[in-house]
Amino acid sequence: MSKIELKHIDKFYGKNHILKDVNLTIEDGDFMTLLGPSGCGKTTTLRVVSGLEKPQNGTIHMDGKEIVNAAEAHFAPPSERDLNLVFQSYALWPHMTVRENIAFGLNIQKLPKDEVDRRIKDALGRMQIGQYVDRYPSELSGGQQQRVAIARAIASEPHLLLMDEPLSNLDAKLRVDMRSELKRLHTETGTTMIYVTHDQVEARSRFSAKASSFRWHLRWSCTTTPQTCTLRTSSATRASTLLTARQRFPLPV
Repeated sequence: MSKIELKHIDKFYGKNHILKDVNLTIEDGDFMTLLGPSGCGKTTTLRVVSGLEKPQNGTIHMDGKEIVNAAEAHFAPPSERDLNLVFQSYALWPHMTVRENIAFGLNIQKLPKDEVDRRIKDALGRMQIGQYVDRYPSELSGGQQQRVAIARAIASEPHLLLMDEPLSNLDAKLRVDMRSELKRLHTETGTTMIYVTHDQVEARSRFSAKASSFRWHLRWSCTTTPQTCTLRTSSATRASTLLTARQRFPLPV
């Protein structure tokens, strides 16, 4: 598990100030949902945590270790942050089978073959897709492909799992099914998770913590102890609200 602390994070794209003085603490084992419309900074926050983007100001600590210090130009690479990312588009290799997709990152880590096989079997079992192990992505439904993407992410046994609107491409019934699967996965593993969505029903249905953000120039101040979050704004800021509701891990099934 992993505790994440963002302090005074600022992120600009050109003259656009997307993240403004973001302060957010996510405790070990939490499931934090970032909720808001397109353009409000949800995915940017995820990318900053993952190391795919570098903030212009602020620090990030993971389990007490500093992984970002913008003032000192210190940015730990994604490979050193012990995390994995589930994309909206699945991002599966089309020329690889399910087994090969899941094994890809494990082989890059140069793990022993028996350890790779163990992790593949465990991930397939957790996502209940063992029967598809030799199929290619083109032979799977959208829901099955998303299960493979999640299996690949958890096979590396990360301390932090980031999910960027992973259910938005699925139909309504599959979204309901996958919500239950994600709840079960979180309950079983206890992995710290950050989940991005624009769906309020989805965000309120199952997760251990949630932070709602609206529009531009966010100023977040959120910790899970005490169990409240507030949004600080200036008169020039268009952001209007930050809501949270939190239930301690483990979640009900």
